[in-house]
Amino acid sequence: MRRLKQSIATKKAIVLKRAVALKRAVALKNISHKNNKLKKLENDQLKLSKLENDQLKLRKLEKRITKLKKIIDSINRKNERRINALTRQRNDLIDLQFRLREHFKNSQILVVGHPRTGTNYLVNLIQANLCLPQKQKSHKNIFCGHKTIDSLFYANKTVYIYRQLLPVMISLYKIKVVFGVHDSIDFSTFLNTKYIHMPGVTSTPKYNVTSDGIVSKMEHPVALLMDLAMTPLDYWFYCSEFWLSRAAMSISYDSLTTDPEIAIKNIGAKFNIGLEDKFTNITQKVGLTLDKDNTNVVVSDNDRLLIGSYESKFSKVMNCIVEA
Repeated sequence: MRRLKQSIATKKAIVLKRAVALKRAVALKNISHKNNKLKKLENDQLKLSKLENDQLKLRKLEKRITKLKKIIDSINRKNERRINALTRQRNDLIDLQFRLREHFKNSQILVVGHPRTGTNYLVNLIQANLCLPQKQKSHKNIFCGHKTIDSLFYANKTVYIYRQLLPVMISLYKIKVVFGVHDSIDFSTFLNTKYIHMPGVTSTPKYNVTSDGIVSKMEHPVALLMDLAMTPLDYWFYCSEFWLSRAAMSISYDSLTTDPEIAIKNIGAKFNIGLEDKFTNITQKVGLTLDKDNTNVVVSDNDRLLIGSYESKFSKVMNCIVEA
Protein backbone atom coordinates (compact mmCIF):
# COMPACT_ATOMS: atom_id res chain seq x y z
CA MET A 1 0.00 0.00 0.00
CA ARG A 2 2.79 2.37 0.84
CA ARG A 3 4.52 1.55 -2.41
CA LEU A 4 1.38 2.23 -4.37
CA LYS A 5 1.04 5.62 -2.74
CA GLN A 6 4.64 6.46 -3.51
CA SER A 7 4.17 5.42 -7.17
CA ILE A 8 1.07 7.61 -7.44
CA ALA A 9 2.89 10.54 -5.86
CA THR A 10 5.80 10.07 -8.24
CA LYS A 11 3.49 9.99 -11.25
CA LYS A 12 1.72 13.11 -9.98
CA ALA A 13 5.04 14.89 -9.65
CA ILE A 14 5.98 13.86 -13.17
CA VAL A 15 2.63 15.01 -14.53
CA LEU A 16 2.95 18.31 -12.65
CA LYS A 17 6.46 18.82 -14.03
CA ARG A 18 5.20 18.08 -17.51
CA ALA A 19 2.28 20.46 -17.01
CA VAL A 20 4.63 23.18 -15.75
CA ALA A 21 6.99 22.56 -18.64
CA LEU A 22 4.04 22.64 -21.07
CA LYS A 23 2.80 25.90 -19.54
CA ARG A 24 6.26 27.32 -19.81
CA ALA A 25 6.54 26.20 -23.46
CA VAL A 26 3.12 27.71 -24.22
CA ALA A 27 4.09 30.91 -22.44
CA LEU A 28 7.39 31.08 -24.32
CA LYS A 29 5.56 30.41 -27.56
CA ASN A 30 3.10 33.19 -26.79
CA ILE A 31 5.93 35.51 -25.90
CA SER A 32 7.75 34.64 -29.14
CA HIS A 33 4.53 35.20 -31.09
CA LYS A 34 4.02 38.57 -29.40
CA ASN A 35 7.64 39.49 -30.09
CA ASN A 36 7.15 38.63 -33.73
CA LYS A 37 4.04 40.79 -33.79
CA LEU A 38 5.92 43.60 -32.13
CA LYS A 39 8.74 43.27 -34.64
CA LYS A 40 6.21 43.29 -37.45
CA LEU A 41 4.58 46.39 -35.96
CA GLU A 42 7.97 48.06 -35.66
CA ASN A 43 8.75 47.19 -39.28
CA ASP A 44 5.37 48.56 -40.32
CA GLN A 45 6.06 51.73 -38.38
CA LEU A 46 9.46 52.07 -40.06
CA LYS A 47 7.83 51.59 -43.46
CA LEU A 48 5.18 54.14 -42.56
CA SER A 49 7.85 56.58 -41.41
CA LYS A 50 9.71 56.05 -44.69
CA LEU A 51 6.53 56.61 -46.63
CA GLU A 52 5.90 59.82 -44.71
CA ASN A 53 9.48 60.97 -45.42
CA ASP A 54 9.04 60.08 -49.08
CA GLN A 55 5.79 62.02 -49.19
CA LEU A 56 7.53 64.99 -47.58
CA LYS A 57 10.33 64.77 -50.13
CA LEU A 58 7.75 64.47 -52.88
CA ARG A 59 6.00 67.62 -51.69
CA LYS A 60 9.32 69.45 -51.58
CA LEU A 61 10.11 68.22 -55.07
CA GLU A 62 6.71 69.36 -56.27
CA LYS A 63 7.37 72.80 -54.80
CA ARG A 64 10.78 72.92 -56.48
CA ILE A 65 9.23 71.79 -59.77
CA THR A 66 6.63 74.53 -59.43
CA LYS A 67 9.36 77.11 -58.80
CA LEU A 68 11.40 75.78 -61.72
CA LYS A 69 8.35 75.98 -63.97
CA LYS A 70 7.86 79.60 -62.95
CA ILE A 71 11.55 80.32 -63.61
CA ILE A 72 11.37 78.55 -66.98
CA ASP A 73 8.22 80.49 -67.87
CA SER A 74 9.95 83.73 -66.89
CA ILE A 75 13.03 82.81 -68.96
CA ASN A 76 10.82 81.87 -71.91
CA ARG A 77 9.03 85.21 -71.68
CA LYS A 78 12.36 87.06 -71.52
CA ASN A 79 13.71 85.04 -74.44
CA GLU A 80 10.56 85.74 -76.39
CA ARG A 81 10.99 89.46 -75.75
CA ARG A 82 14.66 89.23 -76.76
CA ILE A 83 13.77 87.29 -79.90
CA ASN A 84 11.16 89.91 -80.75
CA ALA A 85 13.69 92.69 -80.13
CA LEU A 86 16.32 90.91 -82.26
CA THR A 87 13.74 90.35 -84.97
CA ARG A 88 12.90 94.04 -84.94
CA GLN A 89 16.61 94.92 -85.06
CA ARG A 90 17.10 92.49 -87.94
CA ASN A 91 14.18 94.01 -89.81
CA ASP A 92 15.53 97.50 -89.11
CA LEU A 93 18.96 96.41 -90.39
CA ILE A 94 17.41 94.95 -93.55
CA ASP A 95 15.49 98.17 -94.03
CA LEU A 96 18.66 100.19 -93.44
CA GLN A 97 20.58 98.08 -95.94
CA PHE A 98 17.82 98.57 -98.48
CA ARG A 99 17.78 102.33 -97.95
CA LEU A 100 21.58 102.47 -98.11
CA ARG A 101 21.55 100.47 -101.33
CA GLU A 102 18.95 102.79 -102.84
CA HIS A 103 20.83 105.86 -101.57
CA PHE A 104 24.27 104.87 -102.81
CA LYS A 105 23.54 103.01 -106.02
CA ASN A 106 23.26 106.10 -108.21
CA SER A 107 26.18 108.51 -108.48
CA GLN A 108 27.64 109.24 -105.03
CA ILE A 109 31.37 108.84 -104.54
CA LEU A 110 32.32 107.09 -101.32
CA VAL A 111 35.75 107.75 -99.84
CA VAL A 112 36.74 105.20 -97.21
CA GLY A 113 39.87 104.58 -95.19
CA HIS A 114 41.36 104.10 -91.76
CA PRO A 115 41.42 107.19 -89.50
CA ARG A 116 44.39 109.53 -90.21
CA THR A 117 44.92 108.36 -93.80
CA GLY A 118 43.74 111.51 -95.63
CA THR A 119 40.05 110.69 -96.18
CA ASN A 120 38.86 114.24 -95.42
CA TYR A 121 41.57 115.75 -97.63
CA LEU A 122 40.51 113.53 -100.56
CA VAL A 123 36.82 114.31 -100.00
CA ASN A 124 37.47 118.04 -100.14
CA LEU A 125 39.60 117.64 -103.27
CA ILE A 126 36.73 115.75 -104.95
CA GLN A 127 34.24 118.40 -103.90
CA ALA A 128 36.42 121.16 -105.30
CA ASN A 129 37.52 119.60 -108.58
CA LEU A 130 35.03 117.03 -109.94
CA CYS A 131 31.97 118.14 -111.92
CA LEU A 132 29.31 116.66 -109.67
CA PRO A 133 25.69 117.81 -109.44
CA GLN A 134 25.32 120.48 -106.79
CA LYS A 135 23.17 118.27 -104.57
CA GLN A 136 25.95 115.65 -104.53
CA LYS A 137 28.66 118.11 -103.52
CA SER A 138 27.73 117.94 -99.84
CA HIS A 139 30.20 116.21 -97.53
CA LYS A 140 27.82 113.44 -96.46
CA ASN A 141 26.95 112.42 -100.01
CA ILE A 142 30.58 111.85 -100.92
CA PHE A 143 32.15 110.62 -97.71
CA CYS A 144 31.24 107.57 -95.62
CA GLY A 145 34.31 107.52 -93.44
CA HIS A 146 35.97 104.72 -91.53
CA LYS A 147 33.23 102.11 -91.03
CA THR A 148 33.55 98.64 -92.54
CA ILE A 149 29.93 98.07 -93.60
CA ASP A 150 29.13 95.89 -96.62
CA SER A 151 26.01 97.94 -97.38
CA LEU A 152 28.18 100.96 -98.18
CA PHE A 153 29.63 99.12 -101.13
CA TYR A 154 26.37 98.94 -103.05
CA ALA A 155 27.72 102.16 -104.54
CA ASN A 156 29.62 101.82 -107.80
CA LYS A 157 32.06 104.62 -107.01
CA THR A 158 34.07 103.72 -103.91
CA VAL A 159 37.60 105.04 -103.41
CA TYR A 160 39.84 103.54 -100.72
CA ILE A 161 42.75 105.68 -99.55
CA TYR A 162 45.62 104.02 -97.67
CA ARG A 163 48.78 105.28 -96.04
CA GLN A 164 51.99 103.83 -94.60
CA LEU A 165 51.30 102.26 -91.24
CA LEU A 166 53.89 104.03 -89.04
CA PRO A 167 52.73 107.61 -89.86
CA VAL A 168 49.11 106.50 -89.39
CA MET A 169 49.84 105.05 -85.95
CA ILE A 170 51.89 108.08 -84.86
CA SER A 171 49.20 110.51 -86.05
CA LEU A 172 46.46 108.44 -84.41
CA TYR A 173 48.48 108.24 -81.19
CA LYS A 174 49.00 112.01 -81.07
CA ILE A 175 45.26 112.69 -81.19
CA LYS A 176 44.18 109.55 -79.33
CA VAL A 177 42.04 111.57 -76.89
CA VAL A 178 39.77 112.41 -79.84
CA PHE A 179 38.87 108.72 -80.02
CA GLY A 180 38.40 108.40 -76.28
CA VAL A 181 41.88 107.12 -75.28
CA HIS A 182 43.53 108.63 -72.21
CA ASP A 183 46.77 110.50 -72.97
CA SER A 184 48.71 108.67 -70.23
CA ILE A 185 49.26 105.56 -72.38
CA ASP A 186 52.66 105.23 -74.10
CA PHE A 187 53.08 104.46 -77.81
CA SER A 188 54.21 100.82 -77.47
CA THR A 189 51.32 100.01 -75.13
CA PHE A 190 48.96 101.84 -77.48
CA LEU A 191 50.00 99.61 -80.39
CA ASN A 192 49.59 96.36 -78.45
CA THR A 193 46.39 97.05 -76.48
CA LYS A 194 42.88 96.35 -77.71
CA TYR A 195 40.79 99.51 -77.96
CA ILE A 196 38.19 98.21 -75.49
CA HIS A 197 40.94 97.72 -72.88
CA MET A 198 42.58 101.12 -73.25
CA PRO A 199 42.21 103.70 -70.46
CA GLY A 200 39.43 105.99 -71.62
CA VAL A 201 38.42 109.60 -71.17
CA THR A 202 34.95 111.01 -70.62
CA SER A 203 35.09 114.45 -72.22
CA THR A 204 37.67 116.20 -74.37
CA PRO A 205 37.02 119.23 -76.60
CA LYS A 206 37.62 118.47 -80.27
CA TYR A 207 37.31 120.45 -83.46
CA ASN A 208 36.14 119.60 -86.95
CA VAL A 209 37.38 121.86 -89.77
CA THR A 210 35.87 121.94 -93.27
CA SER A 211 37.51 123.18 -96.47
CA ASP A 212 35.74 126.54 -96.22
CA GLY A 213 37.36 127.17 -92.84
CA ILE A 214 34.30 126.50 -90.65
CA VAL A 215 35.37 125.21 -87.26
CA SER A 216 32.91 123.30 -85.11
CA LYS A 217 33.62 122.25 -81.53
CA MET A 218 32.53 118.80 -80.32
CA GLU A 219 32.31 118.19 -76.60
CA HIS A 220 32.09 114.41 -76.45
CA PRO A 221 34.68 111.78 -77.39
CA VAL A 222 34.32 109.98 -80.67
CA ALA A 223 33.37 106.40 -79.77
CA LEU A 224 34.27 105.15 -83.24
CA LEU A 225 37.05 102.86 -82.04
CA MET A 226 36.52 102.31 -78.32
CA ASP A 227 34.16 99.34 -78.67
CA LEU A 228 36.58 97.36 -80.87
CA ALA A 229 38.14 94.14 -79.56
CA MET A 230 41.21 94.75 -81.74
CA THR A 231 44.53 96.48 -81.32
CA PRO A 232 45.18 99.57 -83.51
CA LEU A 233 47.45 97.44 -85.72
CA ASP A 234 44.90 94.65 -86.07
CA TYR A 235 42.12 97.10 -86.91
CA TRP A 236 44.31 98.86 -89.49
CA PHE A 237 45.00 95.53 -91.23
CA TYR A 238 41.36 94.43 -90.94
CA CYS A 239 40.19 97.70 -92.57
CA SER A 240 42.84 97.42 -95.29
CA GLU A 241 41.90 93.85 -96.16
CA PHE A 242 38.18 94.69 -96.06
CA TRP A 243 38.37 97.77 -98.29
CA LEU A 244 40.98 96.51 -100.74
CA SER A 245 38.68 93.65 -101.73
CA ARG A 246 35.58 95.84 -102.08
CA ALA A 247 36.49 99.33 -103.28
CA ALA A 248 36.32 100.18 -106.98
CA MET A 249 39.73 101.83 -106.83
CA SER A 250 42.51 102.39 -104.32
CA ILE A 251 44.86 105.35 -103.96
CA SER A 252 47.85 105.90 -101.69
CA TYR A 253 48.18 108.92 -99.41
CA ASP A 254 51.72 109.52 -100.70
CA SER A 255 50.62 109.72 -104.35
CA LEU A 256 47.71 111.96 -103.38
CA THR A 257 49.88 114.45 -101.50
CA THR A 258 52.70 114.29 -104.06
CA ASP A 259 50.49 115.12 -107.04
CA PRO A 260 46.84 115.67 -106.02
CA GLU A 261 45.88 116.89 -109.51
CA ILE A 262 46.91 113.59 -111.13
CA ALA A 263 45.07 111.67 -108.40
CA ILE A 264 41.84 113.60 -109.02
CA LYS A 265 42.19 113.10 -112.79
CA ASN A 266 42.53 109.34 -112.23
CA ILE A 267 39.40 109.29 -110.08
CA GLY A 268 37.47 111.28 -112.68
CA ALA A 269 38.64 108.97 -115.44
CA LYS A 270 37.81 105.85 -113.41
CA PHE A 271 34.23 106.96 -112.81
CA ASN A 272 33.76 108.89 -116.05
CA ILE A 273 33.26 112.23 -114.25
CA GLY A 274 34.44 115.51 -115.73
CA LEU A 275 36.86 117.95 -114.06
CA GLU A 276 36.48 121.61 -113.23
CA ASP A 277 38.35 124.01 -115.53
CA LYS A 278 40.94 124.86 -112.91
CA PHE A 279 42.43 122.55 -110.32
CA THR A 280 42.01 123.73 -106.72
CA ASN A 281 44.21 122.25 -104.02
CA ILE A 282 43.23 122.16 -100.34
CA THR A 283 45.90 123.91 -98.30
CA GLN A 284 44.23 124.35 -94.90
CA LYS A 285 43.62 121.60 -92.36
CA VAL A 286 40.37 119.68 -92.81
CA GLY A 287 38.54 116.99 -90.91
CA LEU A 288 38.83 115.92 -87.32
CA THR A 289 41.64 117.82 -85.64
CA LEU A 290 42.98 118.69 -82.21
CA ASP A 291 46.01 120.50 -80.85
CA LYS A 292 48.62 117.78 -81.29
CA ASP A 293 51.39 116.92 -78.89
CA ASN A 294 54.40 118.11 -80.90
CA THR A 295 56.89 116.07 -78.89
CA ASN A 296 58.54 113.24 -80.77
CA VAL A 297 56.90 109.83 -80.36
CA VAL A 298 59.41 107.25 -79.17
CA VAL A 299 59.27 104.28 -81.55
CA SER A 300 61.26 101.31 -80.29
CA ASP A 301 62.95 98.72 -82.50
CA ASN A 302 60.33 96.15 -81.45
CA ASP A 303 57.57 98.57 -82.50
CA ARG A 304 59.20 99.01 -85.91
CA LEU A 305 59.53 95.24 -86.36
CA LEU A 306 55.90 94.75 -85.41
CA ILE A 307 54.72 97.50 -87.76
CA GLY A 308 56.91 96.07 -90.51
CA SER A 309 55.25 92.66 -90.17
CA TYR A 310 51.80 94.23 -90.63
CA GLU A 311 52.96 96.22 -93.65
CA SER A 312 54.34 93.00 -95.13
CA LYS A 313 50.94 91.33 -94.71
CA PHE A 314 49.29 94.36 -96.31
CA SER A 315 51.64 94.15 -99.31
CA LYS A 316 50.78 90.47 -99.80
CA VAL A 317 47.05 91.27 -99.77
CA MET A 318 47.60 94.13 -102.21
CA ASN A 319 49.62 91.93 -104.57
CA CYS A 320 47.01 89.17 -104.49
CA ILE A 321 44.24 91.64 -105.40
CA VAL A 322 46.31 93.22 -108.18
CA GLU A 323 47.15 89.79 -109.64
CA ALA A 324 43.49 88.72 -109.42
